[in-house]
Amino acid sequence: SFFILIKAGSTLGIVDSKETSLIPFPADELFVNELGGFDLVVLQDFNYGPFSTPQHLFRIRDYVKKGGALLMLGGRLAFGAGGYSGTEIEEILPVKMQRPGFDDDALDTTKFKAALSKTGATHTITRLSYNPTENEKLWSSLPALEGVNKFKGLANKGTSLANHPVLKDANGNPMPVIAINEPDEGRVAVVGTDSMWRWKLEHVGKGGDDRHYDQIVSNMVKWLIKDPELDLMKVTPSSGVRAL
Repeated sequence: SFFILIKAGSTLGIVDSKETSLIPFPADELFVNELGGFDLVVLQDFNYGPFSTPQHLFRIRDYVKKGGALLMLGGRLAFGAGGYSGTEIEEILPVKMQRPGFDDDALDTTKFKAALSKTGATHTITRLSYNPTENEKLWSSLPALEGVNKFKGLANKGTSLANHPVLKDANGNPMPVIAINEPDEGRVAVVGTDSMWRWKLEHVGKGGDDRHYDQIVSNMVKWLIKDPELDLMKVTPSSGVRAL
């Protein structure tokens, strides 16, 4: 993890770049020397421009295609709003991004409740219960999210797991909020909002618990890294047993 710091008393946007982090962003170390050793790369509302990473985005694309995993989370610095449209990252995402200045505004700031798609109703990532009716009920009980990155629709053989209840994509279909795909040998998941924390903190604050949020995140990570724990059937041979 790399954390951007802001000097106390400074006005956002008028901060000396030398005061924004403890160390220079280790772009070469991460994207040239160590990338192949990661199980999962997470881009969480990440502004890639100032940190010597634009020239390395193709490495993330290639890492995924060779069997790596990418989770991209939304926010004002993510997806089209963050300038990722037209970059190599676009080639592996399950969604087509909006481009601010060319398309409509790339962000919507209203509150909404994500609605499971037909696939999402039973998919490993979004399955909170094996009973479809109970699963839908549990999802409906989650607090509303606030703000979403706008997408033109699915891309690169993407599949939507959860949609926006109001916004539509370029084809008039419900706009995806959570989507996945499998470029070549790798896996990618996108969450088009930076407010998933509401499913945990706000839910607990209103008397609920955080196990559903934890389960969704755990399911997503396990699916991305192809964790064998997600296999529905496991066969473990016992010692001393011989086949007839």
